[in-house]
Amino acid sequence: MDTFVLVLDESGAKGYSNNQEVLENEFGVMAGFIFSDKNLKGNYCACVQTFSDFASEGKLHITELSPDKQKQVRTKFFEVMQATRLNWSYEAIKVQGLYESENIRIPSEFTEKVLLHERLFIGLVLKVVNELNSSEEKEIKLKIITDNIDRPIVERFCKSIDEIIKLLTDKKLVYQYKKSDPIAKKSQIHQFEINVDYNKNFISIGKFDYSIKSEDSCLTFMADILVNSVYHHLKKKLESDPDLQLNSSSAIQGYPLAELVGGCRDEIEGEITSFSDFLYRREAPKE
Repeated sequence: MDTFVLVLDESGAKGYSNNQEVLENEFGVMAGFIFSDKNLKGNYCACVQTFSDFASEGKLHITELSPDKQKQVRTKFFEVMQATRLNWSYEAIKVQGLYESENIRIPSEFTEKVLLHERLFIGLVLKVVNELNSSEEKEIKLKIITDNIDRPIVERFCKSIDEIIKLLTDKKLVYQYKKSDPIAKKSQIHQFEINVDYNKNFISIGKFDYSIKSEDSCLTFMADILVNSVYHHLKKKLESDPDLQLNSSSAIQGYPLAELVGGCRDEIEGEITSFSDFLYRREAPKE
């Protein structure tokens, strides 16, 4: 079993699925770069050598730098990514789309309030697993590195991964949820089962192990630079095309590292080809 490392960060909107957008087409994005665990030491050393002057004391957000230094850092970052040919991926979700998905399109008794951060995370991990699986790595171990985040959020991340991986490996997942009974004046536990009929277009893995580690380092600083630049790229694209599918190939086209991205698909005759773009589509303005 080969081991891979995913270093990620998020940018843009935050909050829960019961929040509606404040600004039209408000969205959040999570992005990360991937490499083999055997290259961890080499990549870390190269990262320290390149960014130590900017991130010498813990993690530094690129937004905390002066405009001139931000430009320098982005230039260096793009050069490092191009030189090392590091693959990367991202997941973007519109706030209003998440709200509609969790409160309108799906009956409320089947849902619970979820974090946008959580949905971004599982979407990104699934893209990475799919890309690794397409490289014929049927048994995957993924070391996930994030900046320092609260333990409850990490626990939510783990719960989401465990549920999805169980579905991918067992082809079955049982959900339990509580529903209030006004007559009995108490909550009752209900459950429903999801079964998957495997086909060639569905992600299928034999075994998946993972770990999540939080740290402040040059690696997480690189992830901060990546997601910040991706966020501003997508935001600018949305300004010219409000109906843009955020996870499509056309959305990331023109970004300096577009040739290294994984998980984006071309739109086919106007159809939405990204699962998350379909599930979290924005159909109506804020109520």
